[in-house]
Amino acid sequence: MEASTKSTCQDLARLFSPRSIAIVGASAEVTRISGQPMAFLLRHGFTGRLYPVNPKYEEISGVRCYPDVASLPDEVDLALILIPAEKVPAVLEDCGAKGIPFAVIYSAGFAEVGESGRGLQVQVAAIAARYGIGVIGPNCQGLMNVRENLYAGFGTAFAIEYRPGGVSVVSQSGGFGSAILMMADEEAVGFRAFVSTGNESTITALDLISYLCEDAETKIIVAYIEGLKDARRLVSVGRKALAAGKPFLVWKVGSSDAGAAAAMSHTANLAGAREIYQSVFEQIGAIQISDVDDVSDFSRALAAGRLPKGNRVAVVTVSGGAGILLADHCSMVGVQLPALSDSSVGQLRDILPTFAVISNPIDVTAGIMNKPEVMSRCLSIIANDPNVDSVVVACAAQSGRYASILADAIRNVHAETDKPVLVAWNSRLELAGDAYAIVDAAGIPRFRTPVRCARALGVLCKFADSVRKYSPQETEPRPAVRKRGHSWIEGRSGVLSEYEGARLIAEHGIPIVRGALVPTGEAVPVAASALRFPLVAKIQSPDIPHKSEANGVRIGIQSTSELLQAVKEVTESARKHSPQARLEGVLIQEQIQGAVEVLLGLKNDPAFGPTVVYGIGGIFVEIYADFSTRVVPVSREEALSMIRETKGFALLSGARGRQPADIEALVDTILRLSDLAVDLGDRVAELDINPLFVLPNGRGVLAGDALVKLRG
Repeated sequence: MEASTKSTCQDLARLFSPRSIAIVGASAEVTRISGQPMAFLLRHGFTGRLYPVNPKYEEISGVRCYPDVASLPDEVDLALILIPAEKVPAVLEDCGAKGIPFAVIYSAGFAEVGESGRGLQVQVAAIAARYGIGVIGPNCQGLMNVRENLYAGFGTAFAIEYRPGGVSVVSQSGGFGSAILMMADEEAVGFRAFVSTGNESTITALDLISYLCEDAETKIIVAYIEGLKDARRLVSVGRKALAAGKPFLVWKVGSSDAGAAAAMSHTANLAGAREIYQSVFEQIGAIQISDVDDVSDFSRALAAGRLPKGNRVAVVTVSGGAGILLADHCSMVGVQLPALSDSSVGQLRDILPTFAVISNPIDVTAGIMNKPEVMSRCLSIIANDPNVDSVVVACAAQSGRYASILADAIRNVHAETDKPVLVAWNSRLELAGDAYAIVDAAGIPRFRTPVRCARALGVLCKFADSVRKYSPQETEPRPAVRKRGHSWIEGRSGVLSEYEGARLIAEHGIPIVRGALVPTGEAVPVAASALRFPLVAKIQSPDIPHKSEANGVRIGIQSTSELLQAVKEVTESARKHSPQARLEGVLIQEQIQGAVEVLLGLKNDPAFGPTVVYGIGGIFVEIYADFSTRVVPVSREEALSMIRETKGFALLSGARGRQPADIEALVDTILRLSDLAVDLGDRVAELDINPLFVLPNGRGVLAGDALVKLRG
C-alpha cells in the first residue's frame, strides 16, 4: 500500500469489512441520529456481530446492550461513536485500551466550530496516534460497503438499498456526498463503497483513495473534495489510480484565489489554488466532474470496460438532427468524426437506401427499421472500419417494435467487436422499455441525450489516452539534487534585486543574458565596455520589483552617449516613483533579438509546496494567461508536456515560417528550476524569470530578468 502520512491506516480492508461493530451511544429511537446506524445495519442484513453500548438500555432491537466499551466481550473491529463531542476523547481512550483498530466519530462540535472545538479534535488525534486507531471523522455521516451490507451511517441515504457495483465514493461533504449517492442510484449506478470523511482527524480522503486503488472490487473512484491537508500526495495517489487502470473522477469545489492579490510576482498571480489543482488533475489523468449527471454518465461509459484505441468515432443515427448534435459536441470534447474507408462506403451503398447519408455522421434513416438484417449488417460494417475506434448509435425517439429491432442490432454489433459502443436514446421508458432492457442487459452504455453521450465519450477517450501514455519511468522525477551552498542568502528575506536573483538562478545552471551592474555613482562606460550594442538599462532595487511600472527600463540603446542618458533617466524615474526605495544601481544587458519570450517561475503554494509555472512571457503575461503548472519535482516528460499544452507552443515549434526554437534547452531549464525548488525548499516564496528568451534551435535559452522573493 502506498505510504500514508499517517500511521493509522495500515489495514483499511478491516475498516470496510468488520466482523464486529460496537455502536457507542446507540439509541432505541430510530428518529434520532444515534439510533439510525444500528437500525440500518440490522435492516440491511449486516452479518457481523453488533454490540450496542449505552448504560440506559438492557437491549436494543433484541440485541444485548453493554454499559461501556470496557465490558464488551470479544475483539471488536470497528467502533461507531455517537455521543456528545466533549465525551468522545474518554470513549476513544477506552477503544484504544480495548484494542479496537478503527472508529467512526459522527459527533459534531470539533474543529468545524472554531477554537472551542479545535482543542477537542487535537485530543482525538493524539489519542488515535497513541493507540494506532484509524479514525473517520469527527463530524461525518458514516461509511458503507454495499456488497457486505455495511450501512454504518445516518440519514436517508443509508436507508436506501443500493445495487452492488464497482463505484466507490469518498466525500468530504456528508450531506452532498449522500446526495451524489442517491441521485446516481436513480441512474442505475452500482456502488462498492461510500465514505464521508468529515474533519479528517487521522484518516484523510487521500488515505481512502489510495486504499481503493488496491481494492479489487473498486473499479471507479469518485471523490468530492473541498480541500486537502496533504495535497502534495494527490500526485502520487492519482498516479497509483492510473497505474491500476482505475478511473479517478474528482469533483473539486472551493478553489478560491482569494490570496492572489497579495502576490508579488506574475507567477503567484497566475498559479492560484484552482489552477494548481486543475493542473495536477491533468498531470495524473484524473477526470474532473461538475455535476451529479457526470458521476452517472462517466461511470456508465467507463464501467463497460472497453477503452478506445484512439479518439475517432463513427456516429450512426436514424435522425439527422441527432447526428449533427453529436458531431458538434464530439468536436467540443476533442473526439473526431473521420471519413469511413472507401471499402466501407462501398459496402454501405450496396445495402442502404439511396437517400441515406454515408458521410460521418451516418444517417441510415428510419426506412430500414423494418429490415433487421440490414441494420445489423450496417452497424457491423461501420464497427469494423479501420478508421473507427468507437461507435455511437443515436436512436432518437425510436419506440415500440422498431426500437426492439434496433436494440437487437446494437447488441449484435457490440458482441462482435471489442470497440466501445455507446447509445444515445431519448424515447419514453413506457414506449421503449423492452429495447432499453436489451441494451442494458448487454452492458452497453446508454444515455438520455446526445450531449450527455458525447461528453461521456470524450471522457472515455481522454482516460484511454492517459492510460496509454502512463509510464512509471517517464513520470519519475529527477534524482534528488545535491544541496548547494547559498551562504549569501542566509538570513535574507523579502525581494532580491534582479542582479541577485540572476545570481541565484545562475548557480543552478540557468544561463542569463550577459550584463553588468553599475552601482549608483560609478562610471558607466567601464562597466559596459565588454558588452555589445544594442543594450538594455534597468533600474535595480529590492523595493521596485516591477521596473516598467516605475519607468525604470530603457531598450534599444545604440551608443555610449545613449547609455549614459538612459542610466540617468531610469535612476531619476525610480527616485520619483519611489523616493524611499533603496537603489543598488543600474543593470546593463545585451538586448536579445530573434527569440521567443516565455515566463518560467515558482510559486510556493500552502497546500502543494513548490510549483513550477510556465507560459507565454513579456509584459502581457497575465492578460494572455496562457500557462501550465506542475508540482515539483518535475520529470522530463512532464516538462515537455507543460510546453506543449500551451497555445504559445506554436511560436516555439516554428509556426508561420518561424525558425523553430530550442525546445530541448527550454525543457532542461524547467528541470533546473525544479531542482532549485527542491534544493531550497520553502526558502523561495515566489520566483519569476520573465522574460526567458528561447533562442533558435541549438542556441539555448537566456534569462533576461529574475524576480525572487525569499521567505524569512
